[in-house]
Amino acid sequence: MSAQIISEGEVQLLNALMGASAILDNEGNIIVSNNNWKTAGKCMDWLRLNTKEKNFFEQCKKAVDEGYFNAISLIFNLRDVIEGIRQQSELTISIKNNGVHWCKVTISRFSELPLKVLLSFEDITPLMNSYYKYRDKEERYSHHFKHSVSGIIFGTPDGGIIDANPAACRILGYSREELIAGGESLFVDPNDPKHLEMIRVRNEKSHFEGEKGYIHKDGHQIYVDNTSMLYRENNNEHYILNTFQDKTSEKLANQSLDKERRFTHTALNSIPGLFLVLDSGLNIVRWNQSFLFDTGIHEEELTAFPITNLFAKEDQLWTNKVLQQIFKTGKGNFVSKVTTRHNGTRYYNFHVNSFESIEESFLVITAIDITDLRISENEREKNSNLLNQLFDNSPLPMVMIDHENIIQKVNDGFQALFHYDEDELMGKQLDGLITSDTEIEEGLIFSKTTFDEIVKQKQTIRITKHGDKIPVILITVPVFHNNEIIAAFGIYVDLRKQQELAIRP
Repeated sequence: MSAQIISEGEVQLLNALMGASAILDNEGNIIVSNNNWKTAGKCMDWLRLNTKEKNFFEQCKKAVDEGYFNAISLIFNLRDVIEGIRQQSELTISIKNNGVHWCKVTISRFSELPLKVLLSFEDITPLMNSYYKYRDKEERYSHHFKHSVSGIIFGTPDGGIIDANPAACRILGYSREELIAGGESLFVDPNDPKHLEMIRVRNEKSHFEGEKGYIHKDGHQIYVDNTSMLYRENNNEHYILNTFQDKTSEKLANQSLDKERRFTHTALNSIPGLFLVLDSGLNIVRWNQSFLFDTGIHEEELTAFPITNLFAKEDQLWTNKVLQQIFKTGKGNFVSKVTTRHNGTRYYNFHVNSFESIEESFLVITAIDITDLRISENEREKNSNLLNQLFDNSPLPMVMIDHENIIQKVNDGFQALFHYDEDELMGKQLDGLITSDTEIEEGLIFSKTTFDEIVKQKQTIRITKHGDKIPVILITVPVFHNNEIIAAFGIYVDLRKQQELAIRP
């Protein structure tokens, strides 16, 4: 028995109800029941529900085990009301037990905090018998028929409609008169395979229960939970009782969610590199296929895979601290070594952002493999360092100029040859410093042709800071980057000693 407190008014309400009634908690435990329940009302007996069992779900399960499958509908509808899928549910159940008996089951949320559900069984056999007997008279508009939230249509096996309740008219968009005149073909495609399968099952078992598609008057599709029963009247004629609830909004919402889920899945798998979502405990909760492919980790491992194991051992401690810190800072990025199972250790550039969802913090991570780029950069840096060392340590005077003949770099040999300090040279026009007035035009022409993509050499005269003329061999070498000339080296060979040797007797 549930420990929830029951007021005197609730007990009085239960005892005032005609049928067997009880108030349940959110687990199906019977909090209190009326006298009809305790003395096992007709409906309870017909449905083989053991009223001595204190949990209604257990009552239903035992009835199912004994072969009384109507109890399955009771379980599903009670669960829907408890979980808030619907506020109220009504079922009309027929039981063959020394004739046909009808029970109306009403399940409704009785209170919210704490949750209580009112469950009531009412024997409506006389009402149903009266309706069938006098359906052409005013009595057929019973309270249940007129006010049910479910659509109810009485018809014939050939698709004719004898009557339809207001809920059926509202759901289908037709008036009662239009439905009776037009029949089932107004809202059902008679050649639809699903409809033909429903007829087959109903003819075979006298009962069909499942989802169906109806066509609204304005042409849009309606999805309903449908129960269709085939029964025989006293006049030996067969009739159809269709009850249905509109599930279109729920169906479309589920379709939209499925579409969004598929889109998200496709989008994630289209992201280049690694994609991960971590919860506040740094557990992996989402990932893309590239993550599995690039790392070699199997999907079934991820439920117990610490994110720190993704990184090389020497990086695990600091990367864990960085990820924890990003929960506070909101974003960050870092480069770390990742241990893959089929491609060794790789360098990845990680970009991380934090976000909150339903009061829980998460990290979304993208990472790109930069191993090849890193190797290329290291190689370029190595070559650059080598070139700088060759330039700086060359015994020959060397200068580097740009397209505007502006000095970008000089070595010690150049400074010594022309007697300039480095700060006197950097950013200055080369020919304006070491070319005489008579040879300035020739120097400028030669400097321009330096960028003609070939190595050039010529013998010429250059002057020092103090105006001394020096005979030199000038060699120009263009510098390429991405197939473009970005600078040029000038290499100077001092010919003074050679000329002195040449004029000695």
